[in-house]
Amino acid sequence: MNLIRKSLAAALTLAATLAVSAGGAVVGSASGDVAIVADDGTQVSAAANAAVTAGDSVTTGADSRADVLLGGAARVSLGAQTQVRFVSLDPGARELLIAGGTVDVRTYGGDAPRLATPSMTIRPNVPGTYRVTVSGDGQTSVSVGSGSATIVTPAGSSTLEAGRSIVARTSCNSGRFAVQLHA
Repeated sequence: MNLIRKSLAAALTLAATLAVSAGGAVVGSASGDVAIVADDGTQVSAAANAAVTAGDSVTTGADSRADVLLGGAARVSLGAQTQVRFVSLDPGARELLIAGGTVDVRTYGGDAPRLATPSMTIRPNVPGTYRVTVSGDGQTSVSVGSGSATIVTPAGSSTLEAGRSIVARTSCNSGRFAVQLHA
């Protein structure tokens, strides 16, 4: 029985490694209520080494966390009550849609994912650390810990350097859009 468990663990690790090297993603760790939701709505509990494919969403519940590895390109850490859709996982065209919650992204090379939210798009320019929070009221905040990113909003684009933050607010009632840059 022990040999079967070890063989199964080795097979799962190999499958995850192959998925990541082929442009996929894999759950590095998951704690609490973490699920992978496929395009067709099928939902499974996420565990370490679970494959994430293009079109899948990863969601976390209260007091839950998950790390998703995008090959050697990035580590995406989801905080509690977060939902991220992995729109594209093709090398050179990786895109994540952050629907709600807080995501910390550490990029390692030139193949960093583009991070889309309801009010802005974040394009990391160099390896670094980036925190994105999308609240239920349509506000998106981005902080750059290290590196730099191009921020694209309906109001235009700008470069956000390390140590800087930006907040974008939208108002559904008025159609207004406001951006605030913080040092």
